[in-house]
Amino acid sequence: MIEVWYHLYSSSWAEYEPEDYISSFSSTIVTDDCGNMEKRVQVGEMNGYLVQVNYARGRHEDLFCIFDDHSIDFATCFGRLFDKRRNDFKKGLLEVPPINDDILLIDDLIIYPKYRGNSLGLKAIMNVMKTFGLSCGIVLCQALSLQYHVSRDIKDFKKRIGTKLLFVDRKSSISKIAKHLQKIGFIRIRGTTLCLIETAVWNMERYSEFCA
Repeated sequence: MIEVWYHLYSSSWAEYEPEDYISSFSSTIVTDDCGNMEKRVQVGEMNGYLVQVNYARGRHEDLFCIFDDHSIDFATCFGRLFDKRRNDFKKGLLEVPPINDDILLIDDLIIYPKYRGNSLGLKAIMNVMKTFGLSCGIVLCQALSLQYHVSRDIKDFKKRIGTKLLFVDRKSSISKIAKHLQKIGFIRIRGTTLCLIETAVWNMERYSEFCA
């Protein structure tokens, strides 16, 4: 069994800041040590964002400005998801209209080499979807190797953890990660490094079955 310990960072409301509408979370992934529930060991870490699209629309904000002001990664994400003229999701992107337009983005996920091979990463993703994602319209996950993340300090990562989790080839790493995410229902958005789940059509029973 795994546990995920979350730290959620959300700014107080201001006149206008991107952080008003984009909260971030970091988390520690832990599991019991050889069946000993009294002793837990850290097996990985996960980071991401909650984008409050509905709240931004309620304040008549331009979604593009919010994404663009946050970071280059978010500006790229906006271009893949939204029609700028309509300030709405691109036609044909989603199978059904979402009940809620808010977005959960899992930016990076690391399971340390010693603990890989037990689907702990997928279980952690299922956990964050259960915790935050069911109140969102879509859940996104980056299918991008860590050394290509703008936000990741790779020098620090290599120092703390090593290099075994770093893929050399960008294209093949994206394909491999996306294929792994398909096991729990993610679909890759063509031409991007993003994989997507629509919560309106995602079967919550998959969580119980997968994590049993």
